[in-house]
Amino acid sequence: MLKGFSSMKNWILSDKGRWIRLGGWMALFAALTLVYGREILKFRNHFGDNDWDSLIFYHQYWNISLFSFKQFPFWNPYIAGGISFLARPDMSFFPFPLLFVPAFGVVAGLKFMALFYIFLAMAGMFFLCRYLGISALAAAVGAVIFSMSGCFSSRIVLGHFGWLSAAYLPWIFLFYFKGLKKVRYLFVSAIFLSFVAIEGSYVFAFTLIGLGIFSILFSIQKKTFRPIAGAGAVFLLCVLLAGPKLFPMIE
Repeated sequence: MLKGFSSMKNWILSDKGRWIRLGGWMALFAALTLVYGREILKFRNHFGDNDWDSLIFYHQYWNISLFSFKQFPFWNPYIAGGISFLARPDMSFFPFPLLFVPAFGVVAGLKFMALFYIFLAMAGMFFLCRYLGISALAAAVGAVIFSMSGCFSSRIVLGHFGWLSAAYLPWIFLFYFKGLKKVRYLFVSAIFLSFVAIEGSYVFAFTLIGLGIFSILFSIQKKTFRPIAGAGAVFLLCVLLAGPKLFPMIE
């Protein structure tokens, strides 16, 4: 029996068992996220303070527009005599609101979505740390610190959901690093950066500045223009992908 246990342990720790180890880490992160957000889910049909009322109002609008009137929400006629919806920097319904809000309702859907962003941030930071050669345990600690810091929890309390797009930052940098070796990964990095642009918040501007400065310093360190070129490709692809939201928002 001990021999069989030892063989199973060795198999799990080998390259063949990496998917089991990965599944174990993801299950742990999901459990930590549920524990961390248990108070949010306990009262999942009650909204919070500050901007939660306007947050629910805007998400209820696009939900009605898309699924009741079968109309794309370019314009919100229910406030101030009518205002632009798509061009609002603080409003989005794609990609994840479109999954959670119709499935669970506006209030519960937004709360489930908030916890999903925490999990997404945790998983992304874990993968980024592992790619950079950090041990699994240290990577898990870094992932927990990043995702369960006040960066996310304080914004959830206040209803500032645009800031939750910070969960994409580890994924942007992960595939940026991968793209410096295999160009196709730059497209994946651009997809995550376009999500930041589409969800509309200051995080997009900070990400552009941060990735731009990092690419310059990285190019100086490596004595090659490739990091700058990679960042430029990511920016260009992001503009092409997020243009329908990005250009009205800039205007």
